[in-house]
Amino acid sequence: AGSTIGDALVSHPAIKAITFTGSVETGRRIAAAAIGNMPRMQMEMGSKNALVIMDDADIDLAVACAANGAFGGTGQKCTASSRLIVHDAIHDEFVEKLVTATKQMVVGHALAEGTQIGPVVSEGQLAMNLDYMDVARAEGGEVLCGGERLSLDHDGYYMSPSVIAGTGNGWR
Repeated sequence: AGSTIGDALVSHPAIKAITFTGSVETGRRIAAAAIGNMPRMQMEMGSKNALVIMDDADIDLAVACAANGAFGGTGQKCTASSRLIVHDAIHDEFVEKLVTATKQMVVGHALAEGTQIGPVVSEGQLAMNLDYMDVARAEGGEVLCGGERLSLDHDGYYMSPSVIAGTGNGWR
């Protein structure tokens, strides 16, 4: 059903542009089906979106943008800023302020007044997130804050927001 309709759409000569968000596997199928008509394509397929902070940045604004980009929507959006590239000249000050801001974020029920980070979508996703914290440590990352499972007064799967330093481009 969905793939039949999708295949018909992306391979139709009247389609001039395609935007897609999803898995690499599906993105490849879309590109292969569409290539004969050469539409413009934009695909987001599980990337690690980077936020670059230069040495002339307003550091407080950059910290606010980084925190919102990383943790908005509980960090469960494909456009989350999961990598930060910070100029050496401001690195230490930026990281210190980001860690402070991250530690101050309020984790709680998504509908509660003042909550900044709600629950993770499922127990399986929480387990995966916690596994990635272990991967970061095993690969040499320094967990500056967060990354622990939280037990709150109500149902849900909660985790403290984390900042990890010393990562590399080849990391998962």
